[in-house]
Amino acid sequence: MKLDIRRKILLLMGISGLITALLLGAILTLGLNTAYDTLDKQAFTMAQGVSDEAVNYSQKLARKRLENIIRLKAYHINEVIGEMEGNVIILSDKISQASDTPSRNKSIIPKDPRTDTVYSGEWYYLPGADDYSPQYATDIANDLNATLHNLSKGEKARPLYFYIGSENGWSLRMDILPNDNDKVNLPQAALTRDYDARDRSWYKYVMQAEIKNAPLYVPLYSSAGGRAMLSVAMPYKDKDGIAGVLGVSIPSSTLSAAMEDNTRDKSDISFLLDSQGHVIYSSLSVEDLATDRSDFDLRNSGIESLAQAAQSMTAGETGSTVVDIYEDSYFLVYAPVGSQGWSLGELISYNEVQEPAYYIGYLVKSEFKEIQNELQLVFSGVRTISLIAFILLLITIILVSRPMAGHFSKSIRKLSEGVKHISEGNFSDELSINSGDEIELLADRFNAMTKDLNKYMDDLTRVTKEQAEVTAGLDVATKIQKGMLPEGGITSSIVSLNADMQPAIEVGGDFYDYYYLDDTHLAFTIADVSDKGIPSAIFMVVSRIILKNCINLYYQDGLANAVTLANDQCSQLSNDGMFVTVWTGVLNTATGELIYVNAGHNAPVLLHDKELLYLPKGKCPMMGFMEGIEYKQQSIMLKPDSLLLLYTDGVTEAMNEDKEMYSKERMEEILKDLGDSSPKETINSVRQDVAKFVGKAKQSDDITMVAVKYNGVKG
Repeated sequence: MKLDIRRKILLLMGISGLITALLLGAILTLGLNTAYDTLDKQAFTMAQGVSDEAVNYSQKLARKRLENIIRLKAYHINEVIGEMEGNVIILSDKISQASDTPSRNKSIIPKDPRTDTVYSGEWYYLPGADDYSPQYATDIANDLNATLHNLSKGEKARPLYFYIGSENGWSLRMDILPNDNDKVNLPQAALTRDYDARDRSWYKYVMQAEIKNAPLYVPLYSSAGGRAMLSVAMPYKDKDGIAGVLGVSIPSSTLSAAMEDNTRDKSDISFLLDSQGHVIYSSLSVEDLATDRSDFDLRNSGIESLAQAAQSMTAGETGSTVVDIYEDSYFLVYAPVGSQGWSLGELISYNEVQEPAYYIGYLVKSEFKEIQNELQLVFSGVRTISLIAFILLLITIILVSRPMAGHFSKSIRKLSEGVKHISEGNFSDELSINSGDEIELLADRFNAMTKDLNKYMDDLTRVTKEQAEVTAGLDVATKIQKGMLPEGGITSSIVSLNADMQPAIEVGGDFYDYYYLDDTHLAFTIADVSDKGIPSAIFMVVSRIILKNCINLYYQDGLANAVTLANDQCSQLSNDGMFVTVWTGVLNTATGELIYVNAGHNAPVLLHDKELLYLPKGKCPMMGFMEGIEYKQQSIMLKPDSLLLLYTDGVTEAMNEDKEMYSKERMEEILKDLGDSSPKETINSVRQDVAKFVGKAKQSDDITMVAVKYNGVKG
């Protein structure tokens, strides 16, 4: 149903009042909600602040406790390793002293584990690849037996593996196992002739080191049985000098067990790194912290936070950080241990540190939640009062709107009736409204408009007549211009030619021409006048006729001479600085020689066997600019199946809706993909690609092309 002015004004006032009431209600509601949200955010911020402080305090406590554990474990590590180091020094000195006075005690005969059962605390002998005589090893076993057994009683960590590796390849060993009646189980690799002490990592490490008179901590290595071993070793001497390497090894798991027994703390996780990033021991048996990976550098861990912590630990730093180990987060405190370049780390679950803080935050949030519930009741009461006020305001608006709408619509209805008469063509009618407001002003404007419409209709009739006359003249000019340009092209077995011009407006400033001078000389031209419209079209016609006549009459004296004469004549006729760029050439169809003159025009493109080049442009200026200019001609021999494309800058400078130019590069891409195309196909391909690039943008310049294909003389 259509509404009249009165109802529309009534509806407008009602909607306006309703919107006003809604805005007031929205502002009030927004204020209440903002206050409520602000209180909620403040409660969250305060609870978060308390929680953060609790976290910091928990972290300080955790760091302090872990530092105490580190100091205790470091003491036990140094104790265990110190005992091993001292034992190695004592045994080395003992061997050196015994080598000066051969042993008289022959009661100890080392066992051969290949045939004998070996128990804890018994000497056994591995001959090595050279199958060296065990006599010297027997003497050493007898000399060291009592001393070694006394030393092993004081060792707190078991199992222990004492070994002597000779420079001759044999090994003398004693394994101190947890129980005296435990059997020694050797891997098959140690029972073959291929097991040579000189090939072991501990032997190579000690013998290659510069220090020869003190124990060395051998980097974590893998035993023949595949266990990760920690070793202290040093060279030993006989009467001839250094005779081999003596040392003691323990599995990294043995050191880990000793630490747990001494610290009596199973709640935390500890691990020990050597200077190469190897895990010497660890109480957390995950993959990257496993103690049986002697070839793994923790600094190369795929867990980024753990790899960065290992980097700091091997650098001898002291600090703390949070690391993620698989699906759990831990708080890590680390510090260097002793002089070995080792570093001890202690881990505690991050949730264990955070749990008290979370509980404090929960309590704070609970208290604020109770306050929020109380305020919510207050806010609900305010909303109820606001709703009642909104309903009263709406009723008032409805009662007041009706009489006001009738008053406002009276002048508008009168204005509507007057406009109806004007729309029927009665421009002589005038509106008479005395409302004293904008409606009266609008009526006065309508009266002025009717007077202007009468005048406009007279002017429109006159202009329309003049425009029709101009359009008719342009249509005639366009037909004349197209009629002056040659059509149809040239097709023969030796040469083929095609040309096309698309003016930017009804008449353009570009032109082309082609004609035979005799049976074997084909002349063709392309040109671009400096302006557009009727003046440029006239200058185009004149310059085309002059150039063609000069070439026909004076070509025998040289193409350059003909162009020079044409320029003088065009310069005399040029008005307002008008000029024309010209490329003209003459092709000898019998030999393929092309003589041409380029008067300031774009260099044509020559294609042969998918190779593309531009004909040298020279330095000749455009025609019609100034008399007395002497033009130069150039020449080139065309190979059979060569195609020459002449074009105006309307091709390469065609612009799309984004003001981007088509460019020579896009034209080159199309030409390279054409293959063995005819002149007409070449022109059509370039023209279609330009149109696709330009899209809906208005053509800004004339687009003209001439394509000549020289097939050559066959036979």
